[in-house]
Amino acid sequence: NTTFHHLFIRGWSASDETLPYPRASGDFAVYTNKEFLDSINFAVHRFNNLANLSLGLFDFHDHSSSKSVDINSEKGDRVVKLCLNRFKTCRIDPTSHTYILDSEIED
Repeated sequence: NTTFHHLFIRGWSASDETLPYPRASGDFAVYTNKEFLDSINFAVHRFNNLANLSLGLFDFHDHSSSKSVDINSEKGDRVVKLCLNRFKTCRIDPTSHTYILDSEIED
């Protein structure tokens, strides 16, 4: 789990691996569209370069054919698909610190 935090979360540092109380910094979060897109782009770039970055035995596997994907292929076999659903309404209950999401999704 810690390895994947280091590989895919932009700005992750060793200080994020401990849980001192009180914490010196807040939870990992993004607050703007630019921060969100930068974080997604970072993770996708790292995913596409995983075999070159990691020391572990990670590879890309095509589960439909039970064979490894050629990481040097120019065909673009490695595809990350981002699905974004926007709920029509979302409320926060301040007493229980919970989100109340409408099951209806915007088109």
